[in-house]
Amino acid sequence: MAEVHPKFDAEARFAQVEERVTNLSSRFSALEQSTTHGFATAAAQINTLGTEMRSAIGSLAQEIRQGQRTPWATIWSATGVAFTVLVGVGYLAYTPLVNSVTDLKTAQTDIAKSMAEIPKDYVSKDVAQILRERTAEDRDRNAAALESLEKDKASRREIDQLLTRVERLEEHHYIPAGGGAH
Repeated sequence: MAEVHPKFDAEARFAQVEERVTNLSSRFSALEQSTTHGFATAAAQINTLGTEMRSAIGSLAQEIRQGQRTPWATIWSATGVAFTVLVGVGYLAYTPLVNSVTDLKTAQTDIAKSMAEIPKDYVSKDVAQILRERTAEDRDRNAAALESLEKDKASRREIDQLLTRVERLEEHHYIPAGGGAH
């Protein structure tokens, strides 16, 4: 059976793409509005916190100026809060540094281990040069020996001729001088 392919409808396809783009556009607009609203809320809260801090510090200063008695409890509480905030910020800044130092120490240990393994397989330039010279000498010696063997060897034609002569002599029952009969 032949497969039935639906006719490609360009307008319907364009409408689907346009709907997706419109949907993405509206979703992007909603995201932009919520982000703007969130930043505006955060800015308002920071402004409120700043106003409250100024007011608290102003009232503390006013109390100190007007009264004979120093509000040590308030001063120590504020100092404790400030110290805690500073310790928290310091810890947040210190933690990535400690992690980085730990990573560097691990990398340094790995490098030291690999450097310790190098002398086992290491060959100095002098030793490598000596090995190259010996290899060249061996190669030359082997080439000379091979050349000598090639000079001394008989060709296949000569061997065939000798075998033919031996066969003829055996056919005629030639007995070499000083040899016995078979």
